Amino acid sequence: MISDFIILFTVSDWINFISAISALLTAAVTFITVREIKKQREHSYHPDINIANFEFYVYKYDIDEEENEEEENIFSLYYSSKKLSEMDPKRGYNELTIDISNIGLGVAKQVSWNWFVDFNEIQKTLQSSKKNLS
Repeated sequence: MISDFIILFTVSDWINFISAISALLTAAVTFITVREIKKQREHSYHPDINIANFEFYVYKYDIDEEENEEEENIFSLYYSSKKLSEMDPKRGYNELTIDISNIGLGVAKQVSWNWFVDFNEIQKTLQSSKKNLS
């Protein structure tokens, strides 16, 4: 039965059949490719926020001897992007900057960023490092 079906086709019919299947597959691949290009183009117009890797050092803020030292505040902290020696003063205006940039083509509106800090863990770390220094 199948052999009768194959014999009915001539060489030109086989060539036309293979050409039609190839055209169908090419159209399907082209459709999928165009859909992916559309997705990439739409995505490229969205904002893409990049936060640079950064590190900083935290030190206990130096208190003047003249200032009233009723209770030592463990959270009077001074931070720096550079490691400071023990002799460097840890006082004055203190600013920590973090490089945030929009590398996407779209405008980034209403950007918010939350940074959660466990102050109890910081206090434990500072107190244990203070004991280790003694």
